[in-house]
Amino acid sequence: MRLSFWKGLGKWGAFPVLVVLAAGCGASTGSVSGKVTTKGAPVTGGNLTFVSTENKPSASVTINPDGTYTIPKIQAGTYKICVDTESLKPTGTVPKGAIGYKPPPGSSAGGYDPSGSTKSGTYVHIPEKYSKPESTDLTYTVKSGVQEHDIKVD
Repeated sequence: MRLSFWKGLGKWGAFPVLVVLAAGCGASTGSVSGKVTTKGAPVTGGNLTFVSTENKPSASVTINPDGTYTIPKIQAGTYKICVDTESLKPTGTVPKGAIGYKPPPGSSAGGYDPSGSTKSGTYVHIPEKYSKPESTDLTYTVKSGVQEHDIKVD
């Protein structure tokens, strides 16, 4: 019975039906990579988010220590770009009870440094306006395929 439906459409009758079905099968996607800089120097950590202006899914990635980033799969469209480094900002405070802490001989502190110096090499201050979609002036139109886009947050 199903076969008789397709047969009844004739040689080209099924073509518009197939085109409509194929159009809804998937959105065009691309991959975007580049480098995030401020005042000519790399932003050495933080988060990068592409927020769609067209109700498409957002994409977030971590900025690498050399300032590079890669978003391997993102739908084609226009996005506002948000860059946030505040999560890496050293607090300058030492947790209560941490004074005088020493790891056992032959072991490490497990990444804890009471001085906060382990984070100071990755934090780069950038203006707060770049961290919110309402205030950032950074935009990019993603196309299908592989593309490069460097981001300057000066």
